[in-house]
Amino acid sequence: MYSSYAIDEDKKELIKEVMSLKVPRQGPARKRGEAMKRQLVDKIEESRDPEGLSTLELDQPRRKYTMGEDRAILTYIWNKIKRSKKVDQIHLSGICFWEKLVDKGILERPWSSVRNRFLKHILPKLYRYSLVVEKAKKILEVGGVQEEESKRILRKLKQRNSEA
Repeated sequence: MYSSYAIDEDKKELIKEVMSLKVPRQGPARKRGEAMKRQLVDKIEESRDPEGLSTLELDQPRRKYTMGEDRAILTYIWNKIKRSKKVDQIHLSGICFWEKLVDKGILERPWSSVRNRFLKHILPKLYRYSLVVEKAKKILEVGGVQEEESKRILRKLKQRNSEA
């Protein structure tokens, strides 16, 4: 059994660790990050079980992406493509593009989650989103999809569009 001193020291150490977590410098992501830190500190302070402190989790379970969120991502990217003078200046694999998307309040998710959603789920299955072929070509080009994969996706998109 732990003494109250040991429990207090464990709690102090965990609180110090939580407070050292980095959050974005500005925008809605900063507010969410600070709120999550406060929520964790509250949970640590309320806890009476020192062994369970290291496994504390937030009350928010992971949320699945909706079709509306996927479309919001695609719309944002398409608008960037339309406004850009040179398509090769849009870098979807970097951080800045996705941070701006989140900071504008388009989605209430971390930028890394939105980027991973686009690169790993939306882009390879772009044919599911009923896009005009020309839009899809530009998005695939900006997304850095290789030529063979791009042809496969466009073939499926044309097939779906002809069935509709």
